[in-house]
Amino acid sequence: MTSKTNPTDRDIDDSWYDSRWAGFKRVMIPAMVFAVGLGLALGGVSAMAVIGRKGELGLARIAMALPFLLIGLGIIVYAFRKWPTLRVGDPDTPRTRRLGKGVYVLMIFAIGTAMIMVTFMPEARGPNSFFGNGPIPPALGAVMAIGWMIFMPILSIYNRRNVDEVDRTTFEFGETVGFQVFAVLAPVWWVAWRGGFVPQPDVMIIFVIVLVASTIGNLWKRLV
Repeated sequence: MTSKTNPTDRDIDDSWYDSRWAGFKRVMIPAMVFAVGLGLALGGVSAMAVIGRKGELGLARIAMALPFLLIGLGIIVYAFRKWPTLRVGDPDTPRTRRLGKGVYVLMIFAIGTAMIMVTFMPEARGPNSFFGNGPIPPALGAVMAIGWMIFMPILSIYNRRNVDEVDRTTFEFGETVGFQVFAVLAPVWWVAWRGGFVPQPDVMIIFVIVLVASTIGNLWKRLV
């Protein structure tokens, strides 16, 4: 017979899996809800920008796109109200509220970027024109590049000043994972391209892959 103060290996294993599952739900559920809201909001903004660019604004067309934007924004607001900094368990403190504001700013920047790109880029030349490597007006390219160079460092500094030691450790682990993926992927793709095996390396595809890897590393660190 086993006493309560001397748990068996099975009890320890069950506790470990329960804590991992609780950690997974604490991180992933808020993140997935936020991702759905952001995707709907971006889709609504992009659709309205395309309609406006083509000069086809009308109540019927706006009525088709506007609900996606409003529903997306509603989901985003709900996520931040329910989960401070999008993680269950964080106390509602001035620090977490500042982190939440930082994510709001990032969201606005992402939506604004998509709206500007869709509104002012040349007429579409195919389904991949928005995410492709085709030319864009020089003024648009300059504004987008300068905006990114100014905004992203400021947001990174703001975020780092408001995270605690645990969050800083998880972010640094995710950044390390992202760099390691880049250090392997970029030269392998480059050499394989020069050998004629794959298409020319695409910097934005590499950027997205590194960003996804870094995010997965961040989430993994929170669960172990």
